[in-house]
Amino acid sequence: MLKLTLMLTAGVLGALPGLVSATPVYVEYDVNVADSCDCEGTGYHPGERLAGWLRIDTDRAPPDYFRGEGKPPNQIHAVYWGPGNDFISGFGRAFRNPRVEVGDQIGVLDDSARFGYQGYSVVDFSSNQPGRTSFTLGVSSEDRVDDFIHGTGLAQSFDTKDLKGKVKFTGNLIQELRGVQRYVSLVLNRMSVTPGHCRAPD
Repeated sequence: MLKLTLMLTAGVLGALPGLVSATPVYVEYDVNVADSCDCEGTGYHPGERLAGWLRIDTDRAPPDYFRGEGKPPNQIHAVYWGPGNDFISGFGRAFRNPRVEVGDQIGVLDDSARFGYQGYSVVDFSSNQPGRTSFTLGVSSEDRVDDFIHGTGLAQSFDTKDLKGKVKFTGNLIQELRGVQRYVSLVLNRMSVTPGHCRAPD
């Protein structure tokens, strides 16, 4: 009887995907603030190491922003974004305000079949009262020796330490306080993306 109950429960949950929590995706990073940083007033210092993780809540992530614009099924890029949407955590306090045109964002590009270009970028938009901060991490490559992006879904799996080709990195912190922005450039040591697993404590 117990076995039958468990089988029925599993069947019901499988039929109702909204009741099953999707696997989160973890982005772990190890970066340094650039030596040429204009860091005054930001709380960061040139050369400072920043290491941690971001958690992408795939349950709350918006659909691909371009999905409803007649996007062909073989489209090589996707952008998961919506105004005021907060589905990435781990860096700052949540920012949820649908009235403003900002929000967390994931960009995925897989053009490995044609030109070899691939990329994955994460923007965690957070509230640091009375201001706000965007934290951006992104890796890309045009080197065919690495095929590290598979499709355009949120759930990718790669570690920059395993990549053999030339990898480009985009990383920055932008702090906005009372209309004044401070831009802090970041330098990559290592970045990984893993569904359902994080080396750091949750």
